[in-house]
Amino acid sequence: TYSDDGLTCKECDGEGQYNDEDGAAFCKTAKAGYKPTSDRKGQVPCLEGTFSIGANDTCTTCQERTFSRVGASSCLPCPQHETPNEDTQSCDCMPSFSRIGDGDSCTCKAGETLMGTSCEPCEKRKWKSSIGVTSCSRCEDTLKGSITENPGSTSSSSCICPSRTYDDGEGSCVPIEEGMREDLSGMTLASLTLEEGFWRTSEKSDDVRPCITPEACAGGNDTETMCRDGHTGPYCALCEDDYNLDPFMLCKQCSESKNDLAFTVLAFVLFALILIGGYVLL
Repeated sequence: TYSDDGLTCKECDGEGQYNDEDGAAFCKTAKAGYKPTSDRKGQVPCLEGTFSIGANDTCTTCQERTFSRVGASSCLPCPQHETPNEDTQSCDCMPSFSRIGDGDSCTCKAGETLMGTSCEPCEKRKWKSSIGVTSCSRCEDTLKGSITENPGSTSSSSCICPSRTYDDGEGSCVPIEEGMREDLSGMTLASLTLEEGFWRTSEKSDDVRPCITPEACAGGNDTETMCRDGHTGPYCALCEDDYNLDPFMLCKQCSESKNDLAFTVLAFVLFALILIGGYVLL
């Protein structure tokens, strides 16, 4: 209590009262989270790392592994996955954790999950797109037989079929067949890559067949360009306009074909002359 006139006692309010310049007998305590100033004419908030429950002349230092903000009436333990920082009198994220998400809490990033007491990247064959300590999802549940090329994947799109298999479009990785590249991973039915000498009707077909003239089929994964220049049609066996077949069943431009024919005839004549000359000499 305090008295303004020395006759009547009054209760101190919740904010606390102090001596004025005339020396009136005011209350001299500070409210919770504060301490009196040195001249006891006011109060100041407790600093970070200290606290006061009120009616104290000083602020008390927080115990080890606890923290407080400015003007705190008590100290609190650090939230989960956080540890006190003695220099800043606040809490920092524990190693491997990141301060992200709602409320800036310390948790695991996308592509990571809680393993024991730390965040670890999702293993190969797993992925995780969200932040938090939840488990990683299995590629097997999205695409049977699929894998991820690296740990810490953040999307289901990272799940791909390994080499010697391809995505059949029905949720499974299936073995490749003759004529399909065996050294590539991530192939789908639409992006199947063929070896040279093989052909298929369209990007929706898994029916791969050897070409009648192997050199006519360039392979690759684009059904529009899998035929050699000048070739078209089933098995790349037909010639485009202004092309015709040479003696080796390859399509060449007409002008080139005429030159080839002339060279062929000349070579035949020279060969015949050599035979005749050899016979005469014998």
